[in-house]
Amino acid sequence: KASYQAALAAADVARKALADTVLRSPISGQVAQRLVQNGERVAVEARILEVVDLSRLELEALLGPADSVAVRVGQKAHLTIEGRAEPLQATVVRISPSAQPGSRTVPVYLAIDPTPDMPALRQGLFVQGLLDVGRAEQLAVPLDAVRTDKPQ
Repeated sequence: KASYQAALAAADVARKALADTVLRSPISGQVAQRLVQNGERVAVEARILEVVDLSRLELEALLGPADSVAVRVGQKAHLTIEGRAEPLQATVVRISPSAQPGSRTVPVYLAIDPTPDMPALRQGLFVQGLLDVGRAEQLAVPLDAVRTDKPQ
């Protein structure tokens, strides 16, 4: 009876070891990069695969210190991708609390707003964009229309 119990325990250990050989991603997406090959031995914290979820893309924009002061979470940005005429909409979701030491730029993270006709975007693309930080309406008149009666 003890031998039978030991064999059952060994079978459970073998099943657990076999289950540990299967990789499951915590997110649904596509494999962007395969860093190891089948049969390779890897360390516990080693990177094996890079999985990207293309349905939820986020981009990092590096802003100068002067430009970053006016940026707030929730502001809208208009992004242009090379080869696409219509701009994409994005929203500021996070702002880094500190500037990067070497360049003194502040990382700002924008989530691309999904649309039904969203193009096939890929990780690593470069985009150009405009971020609305404020608007001002002022009356503008030609300089010769201004009259000064008093001395300066």
